[in-house]
Amino acid sequence: MMLVAPIAMRLGATILPQMKFHRQDFLDALNQRDARAARRNLELPADMLLETERVGEDRTQIENWMREEGLEFARAMLEHTAQEVALSQTWFPILQQFAHEKRLASPLPEHASLSSIDHVIHRVLGPKIKSKGSLPQIRESRIPIFSAPLPALPFVMAEWSSTYANSIFLTPNELEEWRALYRVDEDAPWWNFYYSWDAELDVVLEEEWNISPLSPGARTLLITWGSCVGPLAGSWSQELWGIDASGAEVFIEDLGCSVA
Repeated sequence: MMLVAPIAMRLGATILPQMKFHRQDFLDALNQRDARAARRNLELPADMLLETERVGEDRTQIENWMREEGLEFARAMLEHTAQEVALSQTWFPILQQFAHEKRLASPLPEHASLSSIDHVIHRVLGPKIKSKGSLPQIRESRIPIFSAPLPALPFVMAEWSSTYANSIFLTPNELEEWRALYRVDEDAPWWNFYYSWDAELDVVLEEEWNISPLSPGARTLLITWGSCVGPLAGSWSQELWGIDASGAEVFIEDLGCSVA
C-alpha cells in the first residue's frame, strides 16, 4: 500500500490537468463551430456590396471570406483590392506612355536586320516564349507586363497580345527603368504581374556551376525566364548556352529553378 498511494497520486496529478485541457479544447471547438454557423448567415453589408461592384471584385469570393474568416477580414481584403485598383488607375496611363515612348526611341527590329547573335537569342528563347498556360488576370485593373530582349519582343507580342487586355511590352532594361520611376511603398498592393525572358551574353562562369571552360572562340549565353504575380509568388528558370565559333548555339547546362 505504501507504494500504491504515491503512484496513484502521481497519476492523478497527470490525468486531471489533461482532462481540463481536453475539456477546454472541446469548448473552444464548440465556440468556433457556433461562430462559423453564425457567419454563414451573414449578408454582405450594403457599403461592401457597392464597393465590391465598384472595384470589380468577385462578390462570391468576398462573401466566402466573410463567412469563413469573418466580416473584418473580408472588409480588409476588399480595402486591399480598392487600393490596388486606385494604384492601377493612377499609374497605368503613365506606364502606357512610358512604353510608347520607348518604342518610339527603339522601334521593333525587322527580321532582316537581326544579327547572327539576335537569331541565336530568338531561337533559344522561342520555345520558352510560346504560351503553355497563362496566369489568371483576376480583374482588368491587374496589368500584365512582358519583358524580353528587343530582338525577341515582336515574337512575345505576337504570342501573347491576344491573351490579356492592356498588356505592356518592354525590354529588361526598360523594365528596370520603369521600376526606378515607380515610387510607392514596398508593401503597396501589386496591380500588375510579370512574364520575363532575358538573354545575357558573355556571362562569367560561376564556380558553383562546375562547368568546364568553353572552347576557344565560344561565348556564353545565360537564359532566364519566369513569371511573377507578387513579391512572394513567382518562379524563374535558368539555362546556360554557348555560341561556338561558327555562330551555332549549344546547350550546356540546366541551372535550375528558383521559386519565391
